[in-house]
Amino acid sequence: MTLTEIIDTPMADLRFRDFAKLRVGGRDSYSRQPLTQLRQSINGEDWSVVSEKLRADRDRASCLRWMLRGLPLDKAIRKVRTDMEISGRAADAARQVPDKMLFEAAKWEARGDIEHAEFLRRGGDR
Repeated sequence: MTLTEIIDTPMADLRFRDFAKLRVGGRDSYSRQPLTQLRQSINGEDWSVVSEKLRADRDRASCLRWMLRGLPLDKAIRKVRTDMEISGRAADAARQVPDKMLFEAAKWEARGDIEHAEFLRRGGDR
């Protein structure tokens, strides 16, 4: 979905993947603006909601950027939370890789292939 389509679609009809696929398509005029400058562009009431719902300044800035691009407040918060979940999943997966490698190494060692097990322990792949 495009930004315009997400803006025009009722929140109840939007799914996780709609927000996950939403991208700017490069850099725009808001991409490099710091939080202090972004805050000056929205009203205090919206800022109160954003600061209550999102703790990290990085996430708050991202939310304000999406609002300035046209997303309503509730959809901008959902977009940022979707991105946070995707980042969290990626970080979790990255932490699991060494454990999976060690598990694979143990399986190869049990099969008697010590050389391949050592290769995996050193960070190799299949």
